[in-house]
Amino acid sequence: SVSLERVGDLQRSRGDLSGAQSSYEESLGLMRRLLERDPDRPEWLRDLSVSLERVGGVQRSRGDLSGAQSSYEESLGLRRRLLERAPDRPEWLWDLSVSLNRVGDVQGSRGDLSGAQSSYEESLGLMRRLLERDPDRPEWLRDLSVNLNKVGDVQRARGDLSSAQSSYEESLGLVRRLLEQDPDRPGWLRDLALVLARLGDVKRDRGELAEALATYRQAQEVVQELLARLPEQPARFRGVPAELAGRIAETEKALGAESPSAPKS
Repeated sequence: SVSLERVGDLQRSRGDLSGAQSSYEESLGLMRRLLERDPDRPEWLRDLSVSLERVGGVQRSRGDLSGAQSSYEESLGLRRRLLERAPDRPEWLWDLSVSLNRVGDVQGSRGDLSGAQSSYEESLGLMRRLLERDPDRPEWLRDLSVNLNKVGDVQRARGDLSSAQSSYEESLGLVRRLLEQDPDRPGWLRDLALVLARLGDVKRDRGELAEALATYRQAQEVVQELLARLPEQPARFRGVPAELAGRIAETEKALGAESPSAPKS
């Protein structure tokens, strides 16, 4: 089962999604056979949940959102079973939080914004529980920030702009805390730029154009600092500078249209 998952990972990294799905599904079948012998063995329950997540991930990449949601929800159910046995076990709280986010992502992609928000908010609650135990743990601070961004995105899509702004602002505070801990970490700078861009978007949606423009410019400054440190950016971040420049130009244009013309002398 483990060997098949590794083959599947390699196939997926090479773009062979069909081959990856086949490998993952064969691995999944073996995990189901193991669980028939010992249905309550925790490590096998978790391994099955991981196999289901891999299958769901490749289904989602291939556009099979219904299949992906089914796989993710089965994985989610297994993780709920594990947490019922040990409600305070940190790694199982985190696993359940991750599963809820994946379900929420698919629900959002399928247009079920209410379901997505419910999944994200449940995940958010789990991350808050984890942080109560270790308030300065960087990976949990970051995960909570990502959760808040997801909640904010759905709130914005549903027209609840005030709540979306609150979610983004809390996320921003967490990223600033991370940067206080490690000011030179490029990943935290990237997160800061992205949450500032989101915050600018929701301010623009609310008609707060001057505030939106100032926020976009803050994000642009962060991006410039990041590019100065790491000229070779990953593909997922290369388009951000141009996107920000476009948002700034659009907001400046909108502000100019709002301003009354100066009286002729």
